[in-house]
Amino acid sequence: MFSVILPVYNGERYIDDAVESALKQRERDWELIIINDGSTDGTGRALEKYKSLPRIKIIAQKNLGVSAARNRALSMLRSEYAAFLDADDVWSEDHLEVMRDMIEKYPDAGLYGSFTRTELVNGDTIEECNFFKDREETVRLDNFFEEYYKDSSAKMFTVITSCVSRQAFDKVGGFRVGCK
Repeated sequence: MFSVILPVYNGERYIDDAVESALKQRERDWELIIINDGSTDGTGRALEKYKSLPRIKIIAQKNLGVSAARNRALSMLRSEYAAFLDADDVWSEDHLEVMRDMIEKYPDAGLYGSFTRTELVNGDTIEECNFFKDREETVRLDNFFEEYYKDSSAKMFTVITSCVSRQAFDKVGGFRVGCK
């Protein structure tokens, strides 16, 4: 059901936590495509231990940037949905399960997202999201951008808490290279 796309550039310090958070997902129907985007640290060595796992593909390329790395992984999708994880982020173990539930509830939507929580290195947590105040837990938006621009200070979700259908990516052509 899901192709998880994980671009990494010099992520040796964090990559294990990110990969392990994918491996701990309760939803079991996924593959992980890791694009090592020209890392010059020990990222390649850190990824060696995952090469033997059948659901993980590791691709090395010269450094082209995060958008190009994501687009390369998108060109390799075997699933109908792409979910995104960055090397310095982790998912809760129900992340893909939540995405699957939303897809089942709203099968015609092209973009799915869950709330993001940011934990800072000093231990503080940012959980404030005004967008969902006084709304149902699950909201369908006919026009995400229209709603977002009404209150762009509210992070509804980020790329690492989103899931996009293959059909939606086919329409837009992937990520704009050079965009961070």
